[in-house]
Amino acid sequence: MAAEESNIDNGDRISKCSTYSSPFTFLPFILAGNHETDLPGPNVLPNDSPLHTVIRAHDSALLQKVLSERPWLINNGVDIPGDNGETPLHLACVLNDLEAVKILLAHGANPDRRRKCFHNLHPVHLAAAAGAIDVLTFFVEEWPRENNRKSSEMVAIVDSEGSTPLHWAVLRRWLHCVEFLLKHGARLDQPQTQGFRATPLSLACCQGLVGMLQPMLDISKPSFMRALELPDDEGLKPMHRAAVLNAMPVLEFLVENGADVNIRDVQGRTPIMMASSAEAWAVVKFLALNGGDPFQPDRLGRTSIHYGAIYGTFPTPEENIIIQDKTISEKLTQSIDRKDKLGFTALHYAAAHGHAEVFNRLIACKADWTIKSDDRKSVLHFAAECGTLPLVQRLLANADLFIMVNDTDANGDSPLTLAVNHGYTGIVELLISKGALTFRDLKGRTCLHSAAARGYCDIIGLVYLQFPKILDYVDINGDSALHVAALHNSASSISCLMSKGAKFLFNNQKRTAIDIVIAEKNTMAALAFVRHDRWREVMAEPSEVYGSVGLGLTRYLPDVMKVVMDRCVTTSPLSTLDKDFYVLYDFSIIEPQNSEDVVIRSQRRSKKLLKEIARLHRPGLTVHPLSRALLDRKWRLYGMFAYNTIFTSYLVFLAMLSYVVISTTYYHLTHQIVMRSYRNIRNFSHESSQSPAFQTLLNESYRIYARSEEYRPSWQACSVIILCIMTILGVKEGLEFYSKGWRYFLDVVNYLEIFTCACCVTYIGSLLFELTQNVELPLTGQMGALTIFLAWFNLLRYCQPYGVIGIYAVMFFSVLKTLIKVAVFFFILLAAFTVTFYQLIPCYLMPDNELYYILLQDAPKASDLMSAHFNIWSSGLRIGAMTIGDMDTRNNFIDPFIYGKLPFPIMTYGIVVLFLLMMPILLNNLLTGLAVGDIKNTQENATEVCLKNQIEMHESVEQLIPERLNVQLREKLQSYKFYPNRRPSLLDRVTRLLSGNTGDVVISHFDEQELYRKRADEQQELAHLRIEVQQLKTRLSKRQAMALGSFIFEHQTALI
Repeated sequence: MAAEESNIDNGDRISKCSTYSSPFTFLPFILAGNHETDLPGPNVLPNDSPLHTVIRAHDSALLQKVLSERPWLINNGVDIPGDNGETPLHLACVLNDLEAVKILLAHGANPDRRRKCFHNLHPVHLAAAAGAIDVLTFFVEEWPRENNRKSSEMVAIVDSEGSTPLHWAVLRRWLHCVEFLLKHGARLDQPQTQGFRATPLSLACCQGLVGMLQPMLDISKPSFMRALELPDDEGLKPMHRAAVLNAMPVLEFLVENGADVNIRDVQGRTPIMMASSAEAWAVVKFLALNGGDPFQPDRLGRTSIHYGAIYGTFPTPEENIIIQDKTISEKLTQSIDRKDKLGFTALHYAAAHGHAEVFNRLIACKADWTIKSDDRKSVLHFAAECGTLPLVQRLLANADLFIMVNDTDANGDSPLTLAVNHGYTGIVELLISKGALTFRDLKGRTCLHSAAARGYCDIIGLVYLQFPKILDYVDINGDSALHVAALHNSASSISCLMSKGAKFLFNNQKRTAIDIVIAEKNTMAALAFVRHDRWREVMAEPSEVYGSVGLGLTRYLPDVMKVVMDRCVTTSPLSTLDKDFYVLYDFSIIEPQNSEDVVIRSQRRSKKLLKEIARLHRPGLTVHPLSRALLDRKWRLYGMFAYNTIFTSYLVFLAMLSYVVISTTYYHLTHQIVMRSYRNIRNFSHESSQSPAFQTLLNESYRIYARSEEYRPSWQACSVIILCIMTILGVKEGLEFYSKGWRYFLDVVNYLEIFTCACCVTYIGSLLFELTQNVELPLTGQMGALTIFLAWFNLLRYCQPYGVIGIYAVMFFSVLKTLIKVAVFFFILLAAFTVTFYQLIPCYLMPDNELYYILLQDAPKASDLMSAHFNIWSSGLRIGAMTIGDMDTRNNFIDPFIYGKLPFPIMTYGIVVLFLLMMPILLNNLLTGLAVGDIKNTQENATEVCLKNQIEMHESVEQLIPERLNVQLREKLQSYKFYPNRRPSLLDRVTRLLSGNTGDVVISHFDEQELYRKRADEQQELAHLRIEVQQLKTRLSKRQAMALGSFIFEHQTALI
């Protein structure tokens, strides 16, 4: 081990030293191993192979020895890629090592292999880019001759962008390579196929390589002249590139050698236009003096003056050759106001782009600033739209331009309108001070509409201060500024307009601004409406779309409606513990009083606010203190009396029905059953019917039946009263159907009332028929049993509106609904096992077992063959009993299995096991889980469900109250002041007990709000702390990185 470590250390030392010495120093170490070796050094890249390292040493002998004597060293091939996909041949080309290139080719290197990079370069490209003239000469002259290739083919090889070796030589500025390639047929007019799409001549002009242009012209003049006409990817030609670059020597050379000074690019622009846009005034002067026309238009009709105005590069008088030359100056006077094909002059462009200095220079050149564009825009329009305040001030200072202040363009926009559209407050204020007026555009909108749509409150204030009457102007669609702000969800504009007194108008579609907000579901705009001081006006506005604003908010923006309801609950400024502390409830929003709303509600009877809240299942609104307080007030005013009357009536009905059922059973039905039994015994066992015991029973039955004559009048009277009460309850259910519509039949509980009424009417009718006609109807007893069960069961339904009691009734019916939902699934399993057991055990089998008969004390009877699954109905009943736990396994299955009484014992035993797994275990657990989950959900929503029941109850009661009395009740329900700290009366305590304690809810509501505020503050503080911690972590990590870097630097310095 020590020797190995010594060899390793020695090898490392030698390999390190070899980097700075002759390659023969480390040759023995390369040739001694049996694997590829990486030789570290300053010129060695991370992914280089030993072959790359040898080539970098520029030693051909070592390269030859490695390739000849140790082929294992290149077991991946002589074209093994190194860093950036560079093979040894590529590296040799870059290093201009011709001997290495020849050795590699002799050992099988692929001369056409490209480097794996974006450009996909060929060795010829690499040689041209590196200026390796020896290698380039070899690949263009010698190698093609030896391999039956053409030199023209080698100089025309392209990379992934279509660049030839000439492109790379020009790009890297290797003049000797450029001359060599041109002499061997390289083309100057060959553009790239991708990317910049430039020719070699264009690349030379872009770099200002004037020294490279002369050899290009001398060697390949035809190609040179053709290349002058070829555009690049941006449509510019070499003359244009040189003009933009301000490369005067290049331009001078091109012009001297016949280049057209007025040559056009793909957009029709001349070099003088490009030089003007680049502020190359010396180029402009040179081109103008050599025949360049500065007034020649491009395809858009723009001259160099237009481009100078667009780019803000119009020359000063000292730089302007156009002014200095009298001949050209005369053309300037004729061309400075020329319009392009879009209808704009240079002055328009200068104003539109905010170039104030260029604008002044054009004015100094006598440009006409009264000319309008083709769309009737003046210079002031462009300046106001651009937002250049100094330029607008300059224009308004001219006494001759006062007529432009209120000029309108083709769209009806004035300079003031354009400034408002972009929110330039300073310009708006200046224009208004100079007498600007507000005009309507083609759509009838004023500048106030534009400001409101964009939320420019400062501009709204300025415009309203000067023109207060335009606040409620409407456009062609009937929309005011408030409508537009609502449509664009501009909360700030809505608040500003409402503060200025904007009216709530209807547009042509009969919609107000708040209707638009609701339709578009613009929450921020809606909050701006309801949080403003005029929020009561907003909520009181009629709505043709939703019936009322509250209904629309409840349906589409419930969170906003909650804010409205929060504003309806206010408290006194006293402490919450003070005796005179009160909570004021304003019910005018959810229970409006004015007649217009009453008419609307009468037309939309299913759209009352509280009812809509309950129908749409808005928990936050249903349990809101305002809703609960209103229900409490309605309960005290009329609901408690009305429902107590109904509840008492039902109790009277239930008591009379119970009396009728119990008494008729004792005095009437029992006698009928005894007589039926006597007749059956007499027909089939006459001697038994004459027994003393049976005769005593018969006599007692006649005695009791004789007394029934005394109770018949009371039964008849009770039956009539029951029918009357059933009529009242039927009317109540009819009102609920009238209130709910077809949704009434979606509630399963409502069917209980319907079935109860139907069974009661059937039972009473059948009973009265028996009593009057002295006949026996089998239906009477059955309907009596069903009626009395449904009547008592229906009592649970009448308990739902009562506060605490109703919660348990709601929970019970919720579980019942769950059971009904799974009834189909439950029935499938019951049917499956019912039919199966009926098939397996229709009757027992008398066993073929002597022991059974020995143990049998009595003689075998026919009844021993009877099983619980004798017919399909008894089988179903038995399966139901087994499901709930009444298995009686020993008598039904174990003993019959032991004694051999089962017809199919093995199959029966297997089905019993399957039944035990599925029904008592899985199904019962499933139902229990559903019930528990449903109870938990019901407990969470019990208060909401009870309140919804109260809402529906009050709705039904209000249907019976005359409209005049309804109006009086609404007057009393406009507000309510509640004192939670005062001792309530006995009636209040009873009322709260039945309907829910409002006081506790109110105090808890405000406690929750305070708790939410504290939690929000804590969360905000926690967020700040997290940000600070993150910042500290970032600083700490930076300091650690700096400290680590400093340590590494010091350590390396110490090593050196």
